[in-house]
Amino acid sequence: MILLKIWETATNVGLKYHVGERDKFRVKLFNQLIFIALCASTAMFILQLIIFGKQAVPSLTLSNIALEIFLLSLSHFGRVNIALHLTFLIFPLRSVVVSALSGGNTGESSVLMAMGFCSLIFYEGRKKLQISTVIYMSCLYAGFKFYMQNKNGLGNKLVYFEIITFLLVLITMYIIVALYQNQIKKYEQNNLQLIKDLEQKNEELEQFTYIASHDLKTPLRNVSSHLDLIQRYITQEKFDKIDVSINFAKKGVKQMYALLNDILEFKNIASQANDNEYTDLKNVMMRLENGFQHRVTLTFDKLPTLKMKEYEADILFQNMIRNGVIYNKSLNPKVDIKYEIIDSTIKISILDNGIGIDKKYHELIFHFFKRLHNSDDYEGTGIGLGLCRKIVRSYGGDITVISPLPQGGSCFVITLPISLIKKPL
Repeated sequence: MILLKIWETATNVGLKYHVGERDKFRVKLFNQLIFIALCASTAMFILQLIIFGKQAVPSLTLSNIALEIFLLSLSHFGRVNIALHLTFLIFPLRSVVVSALSGGNTGESSVLMAMGFCSLIFYEGRKKLQISTVIYMSCLYAGFKFYMQNKNGLGNKLVYFEIITFLLVLITMYIIVALYQNQIKKYEQNNLQLIKDLEQKNEELEQFTYIASHDLKTPLRNVSSHLDLIQRYITQEKFDKIDVSINFAKKGVKQMYALLNDILEFKNIASQANDNEYTDLKNVMMRLENGFQHRVTLTFDKLPTLKMKEYEADILFQNMIRNGVIYNKSLNPKVDIKYEIIDSTIKISILDNGIGIDKKYHELIFHFFKRLHNSDDYEGTGIGLGLCRKIVRSYGGDITVISPLPQGGSCFVITLPISLIKKPL
């Protein structure tokens, strides 16, 4: 238990200065490496004392212990980057110098290889430092070999072969570690995307819970209360008041029908994956223009053919145009649709002459079932713009609003990747 507690204490040195799991993992791993090296140096020191006695104090081992304690101290004060640089700068150099003074063949190549491998792990995501470390280790090894060649008179070919072999092994290790780290990075990005998608699903689930507890109950409650009134009026023979309650009940049924219809549209969009279907937006606009039956003056430029489901394109632009018609006090509602390409991005602007939207609501309007106005003033369920954003984002784009405009009204801006445009054969 005591050893485990010491290990935990040493491992968590300096963590309070760092945020992010990857950063903390790197600090923990460094602490563990230095602590293990410290234990090994201490054990070596004790063994040397037992074998050689006090008259031959192993100063080299003592200096290792002092250096390792110093590195842990740096980590303790949140200077782990400095500790890392010193570790991979000093220890390989010490190993080469000691080996050269001892006549060579003391495992210097293994030490340099091990330190090089460790540096590739600790400098994850920092390619310049990784490459610099590979060069540094190779230079140390080459310098050591040339020094031993001059000292012992080794053959040139053998020395060059050993240096090239060392360099190739180190480069191979670098490539393998880099490939592994790239795969880990992709895996983490996928996990983050899955978490983001899950959070979005949870948010949508909360919104549907709200619908079930409020939006769907309200029209049902209205229908039920007015049916009770109708029954009472019949009993009291107040037939002149029945028509009013019937109209209110019908309005509640219509509102509930619209809600259920929008929920089904949302389900269809959520369950359908993108495929290779192309849709001519000009045909969509012409169809919608006929569908609105002169309730709006719709103008549009030459529009592109996009890699998009026709069903989703219909819902997207139908909701955008309907929004400009519903939230409009003008006797002649107008919607103008323009298209341009800016910086390899498709930009579609939907401009209306409606009542406009306060800036503080620019994000809220895209949330599902969030209404800014009473249903008695403006019809609608509050899901239309949420559906539009969901469709656009499923194609890698986004939708924003600029409002109120100087001349009044709103401008919704849809941005999509240029890769969605159908290329001519």
